[in-house]
Amino acid sequence: MKNKFYFIFSFLLLFSSLLSAQTARTIKGVIQDELGMPLPGASVVVKGTTKGTTTDFDGNFSLKVSEKAKFLTISYVGYEIKEVALKNETEFIIKMVSAASQLDEIVVVGYGSQRKSDVTTSVSSIKGDALSNENTASFSEALTGKLAGVQIRQTSGAPGSNVNIKIRGTSSITAGGNPLYVIDGVPMSNETGSLSSISESRNGFQEQPTNPLASIDMADIASIEVLKDASSAAIYGSRGSNGVVLITTKKGKNRGTTSVL
Repeated sequence: MKNKFYFIFSFLLLFSSLLSAQTARTIKGVIQDELGMPLPGASVVVKGTTKGTTTDFDGNFSLKVSEKAKFLTISYVGYEIKEVALKNETEFIIKMVSAASQLDEIVVVGYGSQRKSDVTTSVSSIKGDALSNENTASFSEALTGKLAGVQIRQTSGAPGSNVNIKIRGTSSITAGGNPLYVIDGVPMSNETGSLSSISESRNGFQEQPTNPLASIDMADIASIEVLKDASSAAIYGSRGSNGVVLITTKKGKNRGTTSVL
């Protein structure tokens, strides 16, 4: 009798496992923007649950869901949240729509882009449109007074001359206090700027530090973020000890294909 009971119990347990396996299915798909470019790191969650995954570098995802699942919720920074109905399809190509109203809520930090509400470190941000409308002679003058905790002073009236930017005051008496500039992911300092001004001295010609911002047109700026504390600038190591100025320039978009008739 006891063996019979164990046999029935094992059979029911095995039957329920097989039934559960048959009612689950695997959903695959790719997440793209309006232009068909993949969106890596997009969040894909079964609506009403905590079960989900993220897309890989090519925007692909794979998720096992139950037959009771009705919708997938897809979210990505800078794009509107989208819900996709789960019917009989198992493969999807999902197009996300950019949310223009959310662009002001996004800031660039050392490791990528985050929402302002999710950033716990000290970051000041300004959009390029606020600079392009300024009637100023230089890029540094347009920044003056627009970033909290940032002091900007032009050292000379010569074109392309160095500019002193102090973030949260002077941190050292002897060492230089200028921040690290990162333009589209490329670190650049006053000592290694793309332009050099040469002045004559008693010992011959001497290279003077130049302003990396002098070679940038204000109309080409998409956004500027200033990382003020050690936590936000940790990825840059000792070079970011005086703060980091992240400059993101505007980029072209693929509006279509070119054809020759």
